[in-house]
Amino acid sequence: MIEPRKLRVFLCHSSQDKPLVRELYQRLLPESWIDPWLDKEKLLPGQDWDMEIEKAVEAADAVIVCLSNNSVTKEGYVQRELTFVLKAAEKKPEGTIYILPIRLDECSVPHKMRVWQYLDYFPDDNKEKSNKSLIQSLEQRANHIGIYRNGRCYICNEPILSDQLWGICLYCDMPYHKECWDRNYGCNKFGCAGNDRIDLFYQPDLHDHH
Repeated sequence: MIEPRKLRVFLCHSSQDKPLVRELYQRLLPESWIDPWLDKEKLLPGQDWDMEIEKAVEAADAVIVCLSNNSVTKEGYVQRELTFVLKAAEKKPEGTIYILPIRLDECSVPHKMRVWQYLDYFPDDNKEKSNKSLIQSLEQRANHIGIYRNGRCYICNEPILSDQLWGICLYCDMPYHKECWDRNYGCNKFGCAGNDRIDLFYQPDLHDHH
């Protein structure tokens, strides 16, 4: 089975905000359908910083722009990153979820960013709610380009949507619609110990990364 492509998500930020942005990166990382891009995690020694970041922005399906008093009131590399991002956004069809602004503190949203709805990633008790909203937006973007959070059913090859009953084989982790699994009496993967074992169906929780 071909490994499905993940949603490529670029995190645009000021270096002074690295601790908070790394926290956000760590929240995205366990989502098996998301490939978050953070410079300190992706850039290799000796690589051309400018070129690699511009390539990452061009390849991104969505960009999280982290706004703070560090990034909106000071000159610096983040302004160059933002230029790349806004230029890439111009190439997207109208209505595309591409730029997702997130305020890290009580900062003013730059005029050129006000066209997009933003999230507040503060105070601490608001982070969980903001993270859920962010995941929902990224899921919409993923579905729009044919990437599905739960993958495609191994039997019917149709996408598994969030509101459908689905699960995985406990032996090989292949995803299935519950209806397809029941109809097939178990896993359909050749050689899997889950073949003809309808009881080996596992339904993961949204936050369970089995």
